[in-house]
Amino acid sequence: MAQQTVAGEQYLVCVLDEQFYGLPAAAVREVVCPPPATALPRRDPAMRGVINLRGQVLPLIDLRTRLGLQADTALTGLAELLTAREEDHVRWLAALERAVQEGSEFTLARDPQRCAFGQWYDQFRPRQRELSEQMRKFDEPHRRIHGFADRVLTMAAQGRRQTAQALLIEARHGALAHLKRLFAATREMVLHRREVAVVVLVSGQPCALGVDRVEALEEIHGEIQSVTGDHANELIGCVDRPHGGGLLQLFADPATWLQTGWSGPD
Repeated sequence: MAQQTVAGEQYLVCVLDEQFYGLPAAAVREVVCPPPATALPRRDPAMRGVINLRGQVLPLIDLRTRLGLQADTALTGLAELLTAREEDHVRWLAALERAVQEGSEFTLARDPQRCAFGQWYDQFRPRQRELSEQMRKFDEPHRRIHGFADRVLTMAAQGRRQTAQALLIEARHGALAHLKRLFAATREMVLHRREVAVVVLVSGQPCALGVDRVEALEEIHGEIQSVTGDHANELIGCVDRPHGGGLLQLFADPATWLQTGWSGPD
């Protein structure tokens, strides 16, 4: 492909697998959080199905799959980690109950920052604002449940076992139940996060393109470094983003490379 330049053209900057891609702004109709897709008999593997957007049915194409990028497994791994850490706290409270009932030693972490969840939680910095806000909700109930350990063990040592057991019931139905609801809600958010879809026009018909997130609308200048290989039809090349923002891979007009095989509802 011959050397090209781009001078002042606007592109919608999207992110796929932490790489920047630009869709020609002239082809973009809107950016939406799409409703759940209805699957269709398998055609193109990238064809996720169709969505109903304000009464209009349109196809949803997964650009990750279209470009041969790996599936986003990081969030699946996060959901599994959340399940494991929830089970840790169920076992933690059960061990504390046994220690009070049997007078045995309690060896698990009392400091909320020392348990496996606490150590991970202090280091976890999610990129998604919604997930970051959700994770902050764990702080108070997580500290509260760990705070029960010293209280009930002191009561048990003083012979106030019935009072300690009543407090453990409060912990199970209060702080632990609260934590379990948070773990469940966070897993649901992670596994069914609301992806972003860019609605473009293809031969006058709208089509939704699924992306990880949308960054900005940018005016692009510079020489385009041509691309070769399996996706040379979709991508016209790469160009440097303004202000050292990294390398931007530019899509051609979707009308030139996107055939959905979708002719509308029957």
